[in-house]
Amino acid sequence: MSQRARTYVFVAFASVVLLALWPAVLMPNLIYQVVYGWRYPDVRACGDATATDYGPRAAYNRVIVELKEIDLGAEGAYSFSLCELPDEQLTFGLVLPLPERTRERPDIVGEAKSSDVGTVKVELSIIDEEGQLLFSHGGQLGQEWIWGYGATSPDGAAFIYPLRLRFTPNKARNYQLELAISPGLQRVAVKAQLMASGGGWK
Repeated sequence: MSQRARTYVFVAFASVVLLALWPAVLMPNLIYQVVYGWRYPDVRACGDATATDYGPRAAYNRVIVELKEIDLGAEGAYSFSLCELPDEQLTFGLVLPLPERTRERPDIVGEAKSSDVGTVKVELSIIDEEGQLLFSHGGQLGQEWIWGYGATSPDGAAFIYPLRLRFTPNKARNYQLELAISPGLQRVAVKAQLMASGGGWK
């Protein structure tokens, strides 16, 4: 092999090593698009869910798993099939649209929690393919659930989730998500999106 050929091989090898070690979040946009842009966002539908992986540059919520919209004003029980979920630690919950915070209404989340929406009882359970209960949480949305609002939540919405649910699925296994809704005394005309999120470099 000539000296020039050896130089080309060395440069190519060094470039591959550099790209493998270079954190995606520090890459210039052009290089990131060449290395990762063709792969992300990666959207996969399986069972009753659609999972979107936004790639290694995502600081929060790299993976979003979307299920159906839920009517919080109607009593009901729902069952969802989950499969081929990414092996990221996921938090399942409800996305509830909220008005934007203003100077006149700085505590928009507190207002929602203490309203009729907060009296709705929700129970969420995850079951594996052998029928084993992996997680269950229930209670009034305004009391037994955590309300996130801001950088880690969808724009203009609160993400309402159980405190202790950090579920890391096995991509090769199937799961069942069970959801039960019990409206409060004052029924609300509100719908929320059932969703899971997780991952990110932060």
